Amino acid sequence: MDVASALSPLRRVAVTGCGVVSPIGIGREAFAQAFLKGECGLRPVVGDYVPPLPCMLASQVVDFDVTRWLGKKGTRFLDRSTMLAIAAADLALKDGGLAVDEANAGRIGVVLGTAMGSLKSISDFGRETLLYDRPFLVNPMLFPNTVLNSAAGQVAIWLKLRGINTTVSNGQLSGLMAVSYAGRAIGLEYADALLAGGVEELSEQLAWGAHHGGNREFLESAREEDVYPGEGASILLVEELQAARDRGHPVIAELLGCESGFYCRTGGDGVAAQARGLASCLIRLVRACEVSLEEVGALSAGSPSEVADSVESLAIEMAFGDRRPTRLDVKALIGECYSAAGAFQCVALLAHLGRPGCSHRYGLVTSAGKDGAVACALFERGD
Repeated sequence: MDVASALSPLRRVAVTGCGVVSPIGIGREAFAQAFLKGECGLRPVVGDYVPPLPCMLASQVVDFDVTRWLGKKGTRFLDRSTMLAIAAADLALKDGGLAVDEANAGRIGVVLGTAMGSLKSISDFGRETLLYDRPFLVNPMLFPNTVLNSAAGQVAIWLKLRGINTTVSNGQLSGLMAVSYAGRAIGLEYADALLAGGVEELSEQLAWGAHHGGNREFLESAREEDVYPGEGASILLVEELQAARDRGHPVIAELLGCESGFYCRTGGDGVAAQARGLASCLIRLVRACEVSLEEVGALSAGSPSEVADSVESLAIEMAFGDRRPTRLDVKALIGECYSAAGAFQCVALLAHLGRPGCSHRYGLVTSAGKDGAVACALFERGD
């Protein structure tokens, strides 16, 4: 099953800001410099996790202090996912030079990708119902964090945004699908500017859930080149292209279009079938945007290039043949950020396209979930 999601030709969509809170840097410039240098955020786990994580190494956002952005008042009951998302959103607005006021607040919103919200908050709240004499004696201030759209709502509250407020839950594809949703919303004039991306927190519940869910390959491995759990938030400020130019702000890139589909992985041909589906999405997308495959110079994938039999590796081979674009691998540097992975891939691609001397004009972002879902987005280098 394919889901076409090409952007509306009525309004072109620009990326004018990026907010990044990552294991290798906070802020677009810090992240870009670290990514282009190949700096790795993998380090021994720090912090008091109870029980200890099932892995000795992880890509954590260390020395993160949300009061730097929000101050101390009102942050006591915010969970880590929400803090990461608010900080990244605030950074994106500042990077894009977009001031929110009474005149435009109703046309600026949030589209946030998260697979489960804060699994720690859900678990902690459920645990409290078992600790007290009566289940209803739990702390009511903890409940809002258990709701899937809590982080998106808090971003809007703290940044005074009254436009679209959407939470996209699509597993591994959540961050990338949030960017796709935002692009279409702006193209169809439902909003003038949106903060779109994904967030993921590292917690005992998430790490042990992945461990018992069959993802032991990256949790138990002792090899540095393997993928370990990570965390962070990556949010793009996307807005109508002409409006961005009218206010005189540089355009980082133009979001030309997105494509997604679902290809069931049941049966012996599951991975190959999903790869063929992703390859067809890539080909349809570049043709719809009137770009040739030969013009695509870079591709930011969700799986490492060393995994030759992954869905994305097979799809790239099917679509591009022998002439393959430069493959970017941000996951090797920041770990498996799951819900936020696709959004981090977008920022990594924009860092590559924007580096001095880069000859690539177009770049792709791809993502594939274990359930059979696939998605891709095409960007053109900006000013």
